[in-house]
Amino acid sequence: MYLDPPAWLMAGPGFAMVRDADAMVVLCRSAEEAGTALEKLREWMAGAGLTLHPDKTQMVDMNLADSHFDFLGYPPR
Repeated sequence: MYLDPPAWLMAGPGFAMVRDADAMVVLCRSAEEAGTALEKLREWMAGAGLTLHPDKTQMVDMNLADSHFDFLGYPPR
């Protein structure tokens, strides 16, 4: 429930957010959108007294053949 507000924040501009507990993935159509989403998330987190984990927060272009990321400890197949 605590992370419902950022889910709504991401839904407003049309970004899809997948989350489980305190882990999340925000899906965007472009690097520009991803940058906007990341900035909006950082602002919300700061206002809530939270920060994004610097080692776990990243932007990944999944259009590149060698791109991947782990979500909840599960790398893609």
